[in-house]
Amino acid sequence: MAEKATILLIDDKENIRTVMSELLRSEGWTVFSATNGREGLSKAIHHEPDVIVSDIRMDDIDGVELFHLLRSRGYAIPFIFVTAYGTVEEAVSMLKEGAVHYLTKPVNHSDLKMTIHSILKSKSAAGTTGSRRLVGSSFQMESVYGRIASLARSNSTVLISGESGTGKELIARAIHEQSRRRHNHFVPVNCSTFSDSLLSSELFGYEKDAFTGANRRKTGYFEFAHGGTLFLDEVSELSPVTQVALLRVLQERIIYRVGSTEAVAVDIRLIAATNRNLQDLMATGNFRQDLYYRLNVVPLDVPALRDRPEDLQPLAKYFIERVCLREGLGNVEVHPLFYEPLHDYSWPGNVRELENFIERLLVIHRPRKLTPELVKDEIPAGLPDAAVTVMSAVDVRRRIINAIIAAGGNKTTAAKMLNMPRRTLYNKLRQLKIGDTELEL
Repeated sequence: MAEKATILLIDDKENIRTVMSELLRSEGWTVFSATNGREGLSKAIHHEPDVIVSDIRMDDIDGVELFHLLRSRGYAIPFIFVTAYGTVEEAVSMLKEGAVHYLTKPVNHSDLKMTIHSILKSKSAAGTTGSRRLVGSSFQMESVYGRIASLARSNSTVLISGESGTGKELIARAIHEQSRRRHNHFVPVNCSTFSDSLLSSELFGYEKDAFTGANRRKTGYFEFAHGGTLFLDEVSELSPVTQVALLRVLQERIIYRVGSTEAVAVDIRLIAATNRNLQDLMATGNFRQDLYYRLNVVPLDVPALRDRPEDLQPLAKYFIERVCLREGLGNVEVHPLFYEPLHDYSWPGNVRELENFIERLLVIHRPRKLTPELVKDEIPAGLPDAAVTVMSAVDVRRRIINAIIAAGGNKTTAAKMLNMPRRTLYNKLRQLKIGDTELEL
C-alpha cells in the first residue's frame, strides 16, 4: 500500500510540472504545483507538504532562497532539488545546508520516485508528525525570521526574551534546525519544573551511588546535547547555585557529573529564554551579572501577539486547519467575518492562548461553520489588566495611523495591510478617536 503523502512540485516550466505531477499522482500521492518560488513559499506554508521537489533556477525567488526562507520560519520540510548540470555544484552545497537530495535534468522518473519513497520511509521510521510552526507575515515576525537565519549561521549563545506563549521554544528550534548542528539533538529544558537539586542532576548527570536512589550512572542534558543545541527555558528560575554551575560550563565547556571529579568536555550551542526582565533581577541580586552577560551574547526579542494584530487571522487559520485535521473534523466552513471579533481582545496569553481558544471552539461546539457570534460567546469575558489594555490600545492606534499614512490615506489598502476587514478598521478609528488631522501625510 502506498504511503499517504503530500508533494509540492515547483518548476517554472509547464510541461515539466504536468509530466511530473502525473508521475507522482500515479504513486497515490497528493500533488500541489507552483510556477515560481514565491507561489511555492505560499503553498508550502499553507499545505505543509511531506516533500518539496524544486527547480533551483527560477525568476523572483529561486529554489535556494525558498529553502532558506522556509528554514528560517521553522519548516524542516525535506527538499529534493532538480538541477541542470550548470547548477550541480550549487545543489551539492545545499546538501550541506540540509537539503535531502538532488537530481539532474532530465530527471530519471524511477530515481525521483525512489528518492521520495526513501524520504517518506525515513520520516515514518522517525515518527515525524506535523509539528507546530512559526506563522505570521507581520514586519515584526519578518524581522524575527531574518534574525533566525543569521543566528543559525553562527554558534553564539542566544537569549530569547518574550512573554509567555509567544513561541520562544519554536524560535529556538528553528535556529537549531537551520544550523550546522541540526543533525544532532535539540534538547529543551524548562528550568522552572525542577527543584534545585533535581535540576543539577538532570543537567549534569550523575554517577552510580552519587546519592540515595542513584542505582546507575545517568547522562545529563548537557552530555545528551553534545554536538547539538541545549535550550534552557525560563532561565530566570535558576537558583544561585545552578547559576554558578552554568556559568562555569559556559566559561570552560566542561561539566562534572554529580558524584564525580572527572571533567567531561561538552560541545553544545546554548539558547536560553526568559519571560522576565533579567536586568531587574540583577538589580535585586536574584540573577548573576556575569551569567547574564554570558547568556546575552545575541539577544532576540519576540513580539507579543497584541503588537502584531495582522498575524491574528493567519494564526487562527493555521490552528483551525491543525485542529480539524487532528480531530477528524473535516473541512469546517469559516464565515468571512469570523476573524473580526478576535481583534477586540488583547490576547494576554499570546499565541498559546489563541491556539487553545480555537481548539476549544472546535472541540466543544464541533460547528459546521465558524461564525463571529461563536467567537463573541466564547471570548474571555474578563478583560486583561488595565496596563496591558492601555498598552495594546496605544500600539494598535500607532499601527493604524502608520498603515493609513503608508497607504497614502487609502483606508481600504490600509485595512489589507493590517490584515483586518475594512469595517473593523472604521470601528477602530471611531473607538480610538483617530481624526483626519492625525492621518495627514
